Amino acid sequence: MDVQNPIAIKSSRVVTPEGEISAVVLIENGQIRQVLASELAAETTIDVPVVDFGDLIVSPGLIDSHVHINDPGTDWEGFETATAAAAAGGITTLIDMPLNSLPVTTTADFLDAKRDAAKGRCHVDVGFYGGLIPGNADQLPLLIESGVFGIKAFLCDSGLDEFPAAGETELRAALVALKSTGVPLLAHAEIATTSPQNFDRRYADYAQSRPPEFELAAIRLLIDLCREFQTPVHIVHLATALGLPLVAAAKEQGLPLTVETCPHYLFFSADDIVDGDTRYKCAPPIRSLANRDALREAVASGLIDTVGSDHSPCPPELKRLDEGDFSQAWGGIAGLQLTLPVIWSVGRENRWTPSMLANRLSSKPAEVFGLSNKGQIAVGFDADLVVWDPNQRFTVEAKSLRHRHKVSPYDGVSLTGAVRCTFLRGQCVFDSQVEEAETQCGQLLQRSAKPRRIAQKLNSLDDAAKFSVLETCCASKAWIKNMLACEGFRDDEDVFAQARSAAESLTEGDWLEAFVAHPRIGNVDSLRKKYANTKQVASGEQAGVSGADDATLNRLAEGNDEYFEKFGFIFIVCATGKSAAQMLELLQQRLGNDRQTELRIAAEEQLKITIIRLKKLVA
Repeated sequence: MDVQNPIAIKSSRVVTPEGEISAVVLIENGQIRQVLASELAAETTIDVPVVDFGDLIVSPGLIDSHVHINDPGTDWEGFETATAAAAAGGITTLIDMPLNSLPVTTTADFLDAKRDAAKGRCHVDVGFYGGLIPGNADQLPLLIESGVFGIKAFLCDSGLDEFPAAGETELRAALVALKSTGVPLLAHAEIATTSPQNFDRRYADYAQSRPPEFELAAIRLLIDLCREFQTPVHIVHLATALGLPLVAAAKEQGLPLTVETCPHYLFFSADDIVDGDTRYKCAPPIRSLANRDALREAVASGLIDTVGSDHSPCPPELKRLDEGDFSQAWGGIAGLQLTLPVIWSVGRENRWTPSMLANRLSSKPAEVFGLSNKGQIAVGFDADLVVWDPNQRFTVEAKSLRHRHKVSPYDGVSLTGAVRCTFLRGQCVFDSQVEEAETQCGQLLQRSAKPRRIAQKLNSLDDAAKFSVLETCCASKAWIKNMLACEGFRDDEDVFAQARSAAESLTEGDWLEAFVAHPRIGNVDSLRKKYANTKQVASGEQAGVSGADDATLNRLAEGNDEYFEKFGFIFIVCATGKSAAQMLELLQQRLGNDRQTELRIAAEEQLKITIIRLKKLVA
C-alpha cells in the first residue's frame, strides 16, 4: 500500500480512549491531527487522501515491552527480522531486553553499541532497557541518563554467565538510582528456594522444578522493596495466579507496582503440553488450566496491567526437539508476530473488547514506560495504528512467521484476528497483501525527560469537556478560550507555557473574573455555587489554615475585609505550603500597595495557582 502523509484513515470501528467510534483519523507530519466522528467528518472538507477500511478495527499500534532481539553478537534473532515480525503483528514499538546479545546492555557504552547495531535496520520503533548485575551500580545513572526505559534484573540464574542474578543488595542499589526518575525496575521474579530437581522429557517434572513458590518468594521481596523505596517496580511474565493476592494487596496500598503476563500463559496450559515437546519450555513454566483462567480474569480486571510477548527465540538445534529433553533445551517462546490474534482469540471467549485490548497492549505499556506520545488514538499522539479483522480465522504456519527462527508452539494453532495493515507515524510498514516488509523507518527511542500526562489528558477531551476541566484551573473565560485555541499540546511543559501565554492578553476584567472563583483565605465554604467544581481543589490548597488558632483566623477574616474594601477584589495568594500565619503576614504586607501594583501581584499569584491546578489534573 503506497500511503504517505498527510492522510486520513476511516473506519466504523476506531478505538479511542473514550471507546470505539465510527471516525476519520487525520494524520499530518506523523501525528494525529484530528479524530473526527463520522457525523462531523461528513460535514467537514477533508483535503487529504482518505483510506476507508470499512468495518475493520483501527486500534493504536501495539507496544511490546518485552522482546529479546538478541542483537548484536548472535544469530538468534536480529533487528531486521524482529521488527519485521512486529510490524506484521500490528506492533509499532518494541522495547529490547538487555541480555542474549553480545555485549549485554549493562553499561552506557554497551547501550551505545546496541544502538549502533540497530541503526537503519528497524521496521518499527525500538527502545532499550539497561541491565542490573552485580558490580554495575555505577553504570545505572548513566544508563538512565541515556534514556533507557527501565532497568531489568534477574532474581535467579539467567542461564548466561555475562548476566548473573541480582540479589537484594543490587536491587537496593538500583532503587536508589531509580528513585524520583519515574523509570521502573523490571524483574524476572523467581528466587530458587529449593535445590534443583532432575528432569528430562516429562513436562510435569520440568514445571515442578520451578514451582510457584519461586515466584512468590520474589514477588514478596519486590513488594517489600517497592513499599520501602516508593519507586516503580514492574514484575515481568507473571505465571502463577497464586501471586495475584499479593499484587492486589500491594496495589490497594497504593504502591507503584505494575505487572505483566504473556500470551502463552493466557493461551496454553500444562494440559496442552506433550512430554518431550520443548517448544513450550519457558521460565517461569506454563502452569495448570485453572491457573491460566485465573490469569485471564486478572487481565480482564486490570490487576495485571500489561501483556508482553517475551519473544525469546533461539536456533532450532538449541530447542533439542529431537531428544525432547527439557533439561537441555533453551527456554523461550517465539511468538512476537502473534500477540494480537492470540489475545483476541482468548478475549473472544471471555467477552473482552477491542478497547480493553488497546489498554493492556498499547496505552498501559505507554504509561508504565514513559512512551508519552504513543499508545492512544488521540490528537497529538504518534499516528501508530493497526488495522485488523476481528472475524478472520487462520491457522498459523511457521513459514509465514517473519522472525528469524520459526520454531514456535503456535505452529498449527487456529487463531482469530488477522492484521491487515500497520502504520508507523502514518506510514504503512505492513500490508497483508504485500509479501515482504515495506520499509525500515523505525526510530530508536529514548525515554523522554518531559512528561506528557497532562497534555495527554487535555488532548483527549472535546472542547466542552476541556472547558469544564480548564475552568477548575482558572475561571477566566478569556483564558479558557485562549487555551482552547491551542491545537494540541506537545508535552506538559508546553501546557504550562501555553497557560502563561494565554494569560498575557487578559484584561483587568478577565483577571477579576478569575479571582471571583476563589474563596477568601480561611473561608473555603464561601465559594459561589457557580464555581462549586473548584471547591475541592481550593480546600486542598488552603490546608494551612485548617489547624490555625481562632485568633489567627479572626485576623485573616478582618484583613480580608479590609483588603476587599480597599482594592475591590479578594486577596489572592498561592496558599499551597503556607501556614495561616504566613498568609496573614503576606496579607498585611500587601495592604500597603496601590491598586495597580496589587492587581499585578494578584494576577501573578493566580497564574501560580493555575499551574498547580493543571498539575493536579493527573495527580
